[in-house]
Amino acid sequence: MKSDMLLKKLTLTAIFMALSCVATMVIRIPTMAGYTNLGDGVVLLGAYFLGPLPGFLAGGVGSMLADLLGGYGYYMPGTFLVKGGLAWISAMLIRKFCKEAVPNVPGMIGAGLVGECWMVLGYWGYESLILGNRAASLASIPNNVAQGILGVVISIILFRLLIKVPEVRERFQKGYEKHV
Repeated sequence: MKSDMLLKKLTLTAIFMALSCVATMVIRIPTMAGYTNLGDGVVLLGAYFLGPLPGFLAGGVGSMLADLLGGYGYYMPGTFLVKGGLAWISAMLIRKFCKEAVPNVPGMIGAGLVGECWMVLGYWGYESLILGNRAASLASIPNNVAQGILGVVISIILFRLLIKVPEVRERFQKGYEKHV
């Protein structure tokens, strides 16, 4: 029984890794400071469905793979920690403060925005300290804020649509009850 649950969790984590990678790479909205993508929405969605550690791995590895495949290899270490941290923080806050069987929208907004603040600060720190590109790190803040807000909105919309499916809702509630 435990091995079945572990296999399901590993499979779902791998699926969210792939979805995070694809959502980051496929839809890119060019901006003056790089590009905005839909990856954060999937990273947050994975955090809500998977929980802190699997969410960290799915968001961090999936987004890092998008950097590798997209030609941004120098961002890989930062992206792993930043996007993984986004998922971990958001999942921890949802688990801590949303005691309902299904997280409510205000809780998801709060958890998502706090996680996205980590993302904005994390990329600012990585770009300015590690990459030594202080001007670019400041210029990317508005783009990262916009991407973060977009990610929160997308994750809530997708979560609310998916949770209406009875099988998804039932499986989510079973896994959620173990973490609360």
